[in-house]
Amino acid sequence: MVELCDLHTHTAFSFDGHVLPFALCKAARRHGLFGLAMSEHFDFYADDSYIYYDLFRRERAEAVERMRGLFGGSLRIWKGIELGQPHYNLKKWREVMARESFDLVIGSIHDLPEKENIYRIPYRSQADCDRVFESYFHEMRRMIECCGMDILAHLDYPVRVMGGVFEGSPDLRRYEGMIRPILRQCAEKGIALEVNTAGMDKWQRCPGPGVWVLEAFRQYGGDKLTLGSDAHRAIHCARGFGRALAMIRQAGFDRIVYFENRTPHFVPIG
Repeated sequence: MVELCDLHTHTAFSFDGHVLPFALCKAARRHGLFGLAMSEHFDFYADDSYIYYDLFRRERAEAVERMRGLFGGSLRIWKGIELGQPHYNLKKWREVMARESFDLVIGSIHDLPEKENIYRIPYRSQADCDRVFESYFHEMRRMIECCGMDILAHLDYPVRVMGGVFEGSPDLRRYEGMIRPILRQCAEKGIALEVNTAGMDKWQRCPGPGVWVLEAFRQYGGDKLTLGSDAHRAIHCARGFGRALAMIRQAGFDRIVYFENRTPHFVPIG
């Protein structure tokens, strides 16, 4: 039996989370996971306007320790953070990284410049999708260049909200020329690529990114893949992990990785 862990989850300590830490840990144990990371949101903006993370900084750390005490015998619990576009405010990013220690740091893009939220953009045509992805991948490259991270999250994030407009397969092959430089960057820097299963509940009905992306990452020397449900509710913990494992194996990988004290540890998947 393969031992799995979920490295991308959110509790009520994230602004959009809808589950208490205890309930999320119970769900992880019910799914037979050996580990769970609570990787709460911290999105960065030039005007330093995002404050939700800081409002509960002490309570969040205390909750992680409390869950470790309650579940320590059956579930490893890691303190993570999901940095949203940290290159928009490098001063604040450095402050956060200097004041706290994490088991894992996830990098992601949720907003384009000028606080253009990817989820709220009106997508009326494929041209709208193309514009967003061009900007999205540009900002992703900038983030990887400027900011240290362990995991690059949901490479295909915008496609989640493009259903009914996006033309063709959601595997993003149409953007191959923009994606490959990102994969090369991650491989060279030793950054893990996340297989995110949130798409199982979206119009795509599959994890992402596509198998061809995982294969290309491997071709560039990338050797670290993580599993993340992006759960914001207990019911979504470990969703679609069987499908994700099949994709990972199809791409030629025989192991996944988790992080403890920001040190990678590999788990064979057969």
